[in-house]
Amino acid sequence: MLGIIVSDLPTVFKHRNNVYYNSLGASGAVSAVVFACILFLPLRDICFYGVLCFPGFVLGVIYLGYSYYSSKKSKDGINHDAHLYGSLFGIIYCIIFYPDSIRIFLEQMGQWKIPFI
Repeated sequence: MLGIIVSDLPTVFKHRNNVYYNSLGASGAVSAVVFACILFLPLRDICFYGVLCFPGFVLGVIYLGYSYYSSKKSKDGINHDAHLYGSLFGIIYCIIFYPDSIRIFLEQMGQWKIPFI
């Protein structure tokens, strides 16, 4: 529940004077949960439609970049800010309430080998 609130707060402040802007959904909270999982299992594959798979941390970096870019440039009616801040909240929340998550992440990243090299 906290992920929904925290991920939407920046949008509320950003559009507080725009009566025509509306955004509803739990996608920011979903992003928080996904990124919390990436923090604990960064090498676990995340797949698109079960076919195109990437390690979680790779997809996470791409997703953060896309969300940041889209929050600045996109006019598609999607609350990209909620996705971005939800993702960051998921990571920060885990680090604050389970500091050992940093060690877990770094240990697993130390085992990663670049494919095809």
